[in-house]
Amino acid sequence: MTPLAYFLIGLAFVLGLGVALFLARQAKTQMSDHFKSLSLDILQSNSKTFVEIAKGELEKAQLSVKGDLAQRQEAIKTLVEPLKQQLETYQQRLQQTETAQASTLGEVKKQLELLSQQSQSLAAETQQFRMVLRSNQAGGDERAL
Repeated sequence: MTPLAYFLIGLAFVLGLGVALFLARQAKTQMSDHFKSLSLDILQSNSKTFVEIAKGELEKAQLSVKGDLAQRQEAIKTLVEPLKQQLETYQQRLQQTETAQASTLGEVKKQLELLSQQSQSLAAETQQFRMVLRSNQAGGDERAL
């Protein structure tokens, strides 16, 4: 074989190798793009599925919390109701006591006013009695002379 033939065979080999590398790179790029596209589709699908599952779980949790809240409110109401009744009873008794105390104080005030009037009347009578006694003593002393 002639050197030209070797050269042409070598050139064909190099060109074939270059084309093969070019095709391999292009295939790699296409496969990479296809993989990216597939992974993006899977990610979006998984995201949608995740969001749907999360919504379902959140709704379940909200229903559970609502049920728990209703039970807690009922338990609190059960605990507070007797205290409320006792407080109402206490308030009624306190109001009755205040009314009775006001009435009693009114009576005491009347009694004190009456006692004050009687004391003033007694003081006036005592003063008159003294004057009568003095006048009798003064008149009796003159008679004795």
